[in-house]
Amino acid sequence: MKSWASFACALAAVAAVAAAGAVADGQLAAPAARTIEVVAGDFKFEPAVIEVVEGERVVLKARTTDGKKHGLAIKEMGIKTTLPKTGEVVSIELTAGKPGTYTIACSVYCGNGHSRMKGQLVVSARK
Repeated sequence: MKSWASFACALAAVAAVAAAGAVADGQLAAPAARTIEVVAGDFKFEPAVIEVVEGERVVLKARTTDGKKHGLAIKEMGIKTTLPKTGEVVSIELTAGKPGTYTIACSVYCGNGHSRMKGQLVVSARK
């Protein structure tokens, strides 16, 4: 009888350690980043408004479509990158900060409509 009781206790201990490890692993694993396609061209960004949630990890996959070099900048988040005129995709990773509306601007002069080339990143509060 004693050996069965020892075996049962050992099995319970192994199960408890495995369950604790699974919880710890779940807490350490960050959720996958959401990918958002962004197109820059003809003096606009598409989508014009990007909505995210505070703390959300996002990867913007940005490219140009009009054969011009553009930039994508979100000043308040320290983001500024150049998008090649060849249309190659540039990945921009960010974690949404505090709630608010942030301006997305073209940071490379691209012609007469450059100053109007703007979009918005809207960060809503986590619920």
